[in-house]
Amino acid sequence: MASVLEAHPLDAEQPQALRGAELERVRHLAASPRGVKFYQSAAWRRVRAAVLAQAHGECLRCRERGRYARAEMVHHVFRLDKHPELALAASYMSGGKPYAQLVPLCSTCHEEAHAWRRAACAPLTPERW
Repeated sequence: MASVLEAHPLDAEQPQALRGAELERVRHLAASPRGVKFYQSAAWRRVRAAVLAQAHGECLRCRERGRYARAEMVHHVFRLDKHPELALAASYMSGGKPYAQLVPLCSTCHEEAHAWRRAACAPLTPERW
């Protein structure tokens, strides 16, 4: 079973992709440090709320693992800075099939998705006191 976080190759045409002035506006907002201005925009807040509501506030990665956790974040499968045209698209097309672009995650799964979570440090010495 494929993970909800697995990225598939994008089709050339993305029906939900932003274009024109709207795309340029998102590019400008996303260019702020860590995309803060984009994540504070009304458009993002509306899309984020809809994605969370559709998943009933549940982390989809935890659900895949047979656990339950409250979703606190909405993760972009294709990063905002690399694909601003998909910034507000709930899904994207690959091979003519739709896949989730915006995935509700708990903070732990979001950190794992971005590899921010560090592995446990090995002991400095062989003793384990």
